[in-house]
Amino acid sequence: MKITNAQFEILRKRPQSTKLYLSIFQPTAIFKAQINNSAAARGDRVITYDNVTLGTFGSIENGTTMWIGTTQGGMEVGKIRVRSATSTEITVSENANITWADNLYLTIFRYWELWPIYPRIIKNPNNENDVIFYKDYDIVYTNQNNILGTFVNAGPHRAAWLDPASGQAQIYYSSSGSHNLLGNSLTYNWFFEGAMTTGSTSADPGYITYNAPGNYVTRLTINDSGGASDVTYRYVSIYNQANPPIQKWQLNSLDGSRDEGGYSASFKVFEIIPIQEHAVVVLFGENWYGDTKINMGGNHPNTGDIFFVGYVEKDSIEYDYEHSQMSFAVRSLTAAMKETSGFAISVKSVKNPAQWFKLKDMDGRRALYHYLRWHTTALSLADFQFVGTDYKIQFFDSNRESMYDAVNNYLTSTLIGKFVSDRQGKGWMEVDAQAYPNPTGTFTPFMDITRRDWVGTPVLEEGLTDKVAYMEYGGVAYSGVETGTFNAYLSEAPGEAPGFYGSMENHEGLALLSQSQLNQLTGNVLANNNAPFPTVALDMGINASNLDIAPQEASELHIARQDTIRNLTIDGLYIPESISWKYDHENSILLPNIDYKQLVTGEPGVTLIIPPVSDVGGGYGGIDLPPLPDIFPPSPLPLPENGDDAPAKVLVHDPTAGLCYTQTFNTDNPTWYQVNGGLTTAQYQTLNRVVICPNGAVYVGKIDDSPSIDAFLARAPYVGGVFSIIEDQASIDIKTGVSPSHIVNFNCNPMVGESVVYVLGSSAEVCKLYIGAGSTFAAGATFSYLGLEGDITFGANKWLLTGKLWIAGPTGRFFIISANAMTKITDAALDNYENNKHVRAGTTGRTLHYRGAGSSLTLGTDNCATLVPNLAAGTIDNMHDLVDVLGADVTLTYLMGWGGSSKRGKSSDGGYSWSTMGNLPVLVNFYYCCVDAARWIAVSSYVYYSNDFGNTVWKNKQGNLAGISPLFVLDVVKVVP
Repeated sequence: MKITNAQFEILRKRPQSTKLYLSIFQPTAIFKAQINNSAAARGDRVITYDNVTLGTFGSIENGTTMWIGTTQGGMEVGKIRVRSATSTEITVSENANITWADNLYLTIFRYWELWPIYPRIIKNPNNENDVIFYKDYDIVYTNQNNILGTFVNAGPHRAAWLDPASGQAQIYYSSSGSHNLLGNSLTYNWFFEGAMTTGSTSADPGYITYNAPGNYVTRLTINDSGGASDVTYRYVSIYNQANPPIQKWQLNSLDGSRDEGGYSASFKVFEIIPIQEHAVVVLFGENWYGDTKINMGGNHPNTGDIFFVGYVEKDSIEYDYEHSQMSFAVRSLTAAMKETSGFAISVKSVKNPAQWFKLKDMDGRRALYHYLRWHTTALSLADFQFVGTDYKIQFFDSNRESMYDAVNNYLTSTLIGKFVSDRQGKGWMEVDAQAYPNPTGTFTPFMDITRRDWVGTPVLEEGLTDKVAYMEYGGVAYSGVETGTFNAYLSEAPGEAPGFYGSMENHEGLALLSQSQLNQLTGNVLANNNAPFPTVALDMGINASNLDIAPQEASELHIARQDTIRNLTIDGLYIPESISWKYDHENSILLPNIDYKQLVTGEPGVTLIIPPVSDVGGGYGGIDLPPLPDIFPPSPLPLPENGDDAPAKVLVHDPTAGLCYTQTFNTDNPTWYQVNGGLTTAQYQTLNRVVICPNGAVYVGKIDDSPSIDAFLARAPYVGGVFSIIEDQASIDIKTGVSPSHIVNFNCNPMVGESVVYVLGSSAEVCKLYIGAGSTFAAGATFSYLGLEGDITFGANKWLLTGKLWIAGPTGRFFIISANAMTKITDAALDNYENNKHVRAGTTGRTLHYRGAGSSLTLGTDNCATLVPNLAAGTIDNMHDLVDVLGADVTLTYLMGWGGSSKRGKSSDGGYSWSTMGNLPVLVNFYYCCVDAARWIAVSSYVYYSNDFGNTVWKNKQGNLAGISPLFVLDVVKVVP
């Protein structure tokens, strides 16, 4: 809690005294009954009951706790979270650890605890290649990830005394810190059990009065204008002299650490009291500084009397009946979250989410809300707040790990942050101060701590040598779903040469804004690791209960030379890293020992140029699932010992299995994986065009020679990544104004990291061209009368589009398009209307045009400025006249083609003469991919590789493809760079 200079002077007044009171919340039983089901068994979720002895089912709220016992009020069998109730049935959360049986006793409390919430996945009964996701067993997706919701803040759990004179206690309530993820307008609904005022619709109701002792629950529901609703609960214990809190107790320890994520405490009570694991413990009290009574702690408005909030640790309760005493441990909610595991989840950022695993324009705050809201009950128990600069992210993944690790690992790995609970139990999801662009300029001090404020001698850590010699940090700046662009960045610090001492560190997977932001971050982290006086430990002589381990707040430490054994002077910014509190109950003295961590700003790191190597990611074939990381080994893949000169990474397409990818094509038995993530079954089965950009982005789609009903274009950031749909049949028809329309073709500019052109066609003989990248494409030229099929390539600074023209008889046609303006420059006829497909010599203007059915090969130079039709006849049934499929090297000298069910030929003179490919089996049409003049891949119902232009033996590279698609027929083959 930041305080003013005047308040700081009050903190320094002496003598000081503190009176703390120990409260343990005792939940109220609201319903009691027995199981009425002779067939009850393990795993039941719907529990039939009878013999109600307390309450009615109408008082049971979602999320309350139910005990199951062999005796009335017992918990011998277990406890569970209640989801709903009717007059005869209670529905509970998914479970397998409770053995349900007839006549067991059920007791439901008005009490909400920390629970994991499990997802459920089933096969779609209407589509064997699809699955359906549920949250909490049966919650179907409607629009939850589109409307999102609110981090609801209502303050800490409370405890208070009734004033003896007035017989009343006042507790302050505010929704301060609540945050709606979409910035929608909010409405508030408070319910104050046990208070004189039972409700409020104000964001900040202020002081609410209680006039009777008891244990109560406050509920705050926040609804937003988008339709989302979020609720949280706080426990309130009210005491008077006749009903006091625990009287005889001792605080053995109370320690908090940012590295540990919160606080842990140890208590001894000199009486036997009723207590349960996970019970809420509150230390509350009053403080005097000189003659001033004031409470200045806490991070929520007017809650300085609440010193500590925690939960009784499981299995820590010990009884000493001989001496009528007991002990137990208490820890922050974050520590409890470490003991509670959840399922692995993966979420993808999209513009309009339609499944549980897709989230609207995701950033870190939205991802963490989704996890906490739909996979835990933590938001029902405490305040949560994100602090720091957030960035867009495309994927959020958590392993099967503890709730705490799911949140903290994201913050640590992606934003250089931590998940920390303050002393009152609020969860702070913070970017570390050292990761800010200007730490010392951002975290201005609010306390100048001098010799007046501590006792004894400060304990200093002096950095005589650097701890870290070199750092390499990297990550991706993602623009979000509107533009869908990515930029990968690397930075090193201090520079190309490391320091002389210390370790080498690297950190990957950061969410970034820019290269300059990454450079500054890397420099700051290095400087803070090598700070001159990284830590200072002080035994404070004042009750600075305003200081906490979260949120991060800086103080200026002024340590004079004479105050240290080493005669060192320190003047700098420091943030509490850990705090240990000592409470002398008899003398009413409360003092902290604080370990401070120095905060400095460093020199920016240096930009590292990323080599042009594409990553490989996850994705599933056949099921529209989000990706899982590390499905494939890291790229680039070294050649195995038994490898050959074949390329390692190859992508093929099968009309049944879809896209299949291997990183071990250069072995005798490659391992293939399906990589169809994000595509429907119909899409990945019918796609017939694949383009891989220089930066590794993959575009796939269905192109046609006539109007279609299932055309689409999709993009993945890398081979194995999840595809996002750029165009579907509906959007194509809208753009052409004709239904149905189709995609003529698409291709990338091989001179640019990612620049793609696609052409839409229609039966109205109108074609439209679009250029862009990611999800952002601009309209270019409109072509009248361009027909229904063609190729598009880039070379010699021009795009060349070839196609059929169906006006005044079918005629081959080509269009020259400028590289930048994307407008038509000219068009001309080819020698035959079927001669509308072409291959290009690298990025030159030289092209070869083909399409069989009686047509001949035509050579084009300088983007068809000159045409040489009817290349000389070959020697094998006019192979050059029957080419339907053509593969070529970058010089257009070496060619392989298919011209019919039994015609497979090759040419080493640019198509003037041909010879039969006699050592390939006689099957259906082959498709060819050229690595270089000698190395070729041929696919059909087999996968073959040759390193001598097919002159001798082709190696079979089928590998495990038969297991993926036993009747595979491959129609696309690509070498992945």
